[in-house]
Amino acid sequence: DPHCYWRGRLTIIHNPKDGDKQPDDLATIDHLRSRLMGRVNNDWENTVLSCRYCNGIRANIENKMMAGCNVSELEKSWKSYCLKRFKKI
Repeated sequence: DPHCYWRGRLTIIHNPKDGDKQPDDLATIDHLRSRLMGRVNNDWENTVLSCRYCNGIRANIENKMMAGCNVSELEKSWKSYCLKRFKKI
C-alpha cells in the first residue's frame, strides 16, 4: 500500500537532485516503536510506510520529550493520535 500509515496520504518516491527540497509526501520508513517507547531493533515488523511530514513530526515530538522539553498541545494531540493508531495493530 503506497499510503502513509498515519494519515492515509498517498506517498511518492522522489529522486532528488543536489539541493532539491524533499517533498512532504515523500515515502519514508517509520518505526512504530521508537526510542521513546523502548525500540530495540529495526525489525520490519516494527516499521510502516509514512510520509516525510508525519515521520518528521513524530521524530521532533519524541526528541523533545526525550530531552525533557515542553511539548505543545498540538504535539501532544498528534502523539496521542499516533499512540491510539499504534494500539490498533
